[in-house]
Amino acid sequence: MRERRRGSRFGLGLLIYCLVFLLLAGAALFVLKLYLQAYEDSRSGNCIDRFLFSCAEGKLDDAWTASLTNMDERLDSEEDERSFVRNMILNADCREIRSDTQSEKRYGLFDADDQCFAQLTMHQSEEEHWGFRAWEVDGIECELGAYTHQYEITVPSDYRVCLGEMELDERFITETDIPYQALEACRDLVPKQPTMVRYALGPTLRSEPLRVLTAGGREIPEENLNEAYYLSNCSSTVREQLESFALDYLNAYLPYAGDLRRGGIGFWADLRDKIVRGGELEDRLFSVRNNFGFGNTRSIQIVDHTLNLCVDFKDGHYLVDILYRTETEGLHGPVQEDNRVRLLLWEENEKLLTEAMYQY
Repeated sequence: MRERRRGSRFGLGLLIYCLVFLLLAGAALFVLKLYLQAYEDSRSGNCIDRFLFSCAEGKLDDAWTASLTNMDERLDSEEDERSFVRNMILNADCREIRSDTQSEKRYGLFDADDQCFAQLTMHQSEEEHWGFRAWEVDGIECELGAYTHQYEITVPSDYRVCLGEMELDERFITETDIPYQALEACRDLVPKQPTMVRYALGPTLRSEPLRVLTAGGREIPEENLNEAYYLSNCSSTVREQLESFALDYLNAYLPYAGDLRRGGIGFWADLRDKIVRGGELEDRLFSVRNNFGFGNTRSIQIVDHTLNLCVDFKDGHYLVDILYRTETEGLHGPVQEDNRVRLLLWEENEKLLTEAMYQY
């Protein structure tokens, strides 16, 4: 019986010893953990790593949120914007940068192109733990402007505009009934003209290209996004006819207006047959005669030309924009000169006539 009691007391004592040892070891490990934590917190690099990891996990500071306040809500959801920032932080190269104050440290977040998009300011805590003072991030300056995009484009009113694969609706139209600059001069004579609309969007973190499509869905190359392309609605056959008439008109107009060999009036019959009678153009051509008899033009001819634009207004009117070079010989020999002109033509009984002439 005595041996059994001694064995029981020994086991109980061993158990108590083990429990006390475990408690002391646990306490020692807990104290060691606190010491190591205080030591790790005193290293600024560790503080930055924990802060950035927290941001990448979704705990974004108000400064990050403030940098996204001006984003176009029609294009980016709040979650998309925060996801973009998290990815930026996750892939950033964090480097210490110079600070003007010894009591603080500054770190910069750099993207793959070595552009700094955020600066973090750190200071040490006033409290000490185990003789160490922890670093804390207490200032964030972030600038995401380099990653945002704004778009604006003016297109015909029946065209469609897409950002990537997203087709833009009327919410993105900021202006309608925009006149074409090339047609502005003849608005009084042709009041019913095609117009354009303006799309504006952004800022957005999306970097997809704007795509412009015709009403039928055909995509327009970027180099053709201009008035001349939008307005060019004549077939090649019609363009040839308009070009031929424009040159015939100019070849009749130039010797008349230039009072060739002081006999400009002799070219009136040919020119008169190519204009709308009784209009402003005829009045202007009559006024030219006030200068007859004083010129020294011996010869004038078109030596080169370029047809820039032909527009069919679908009401019998056409607009022709042409660049032509003349060679004029006067008292001092031949001189070449470039001229730009827009002719408003009127078709009457299948015959073309010039109704107005705009030089620019």
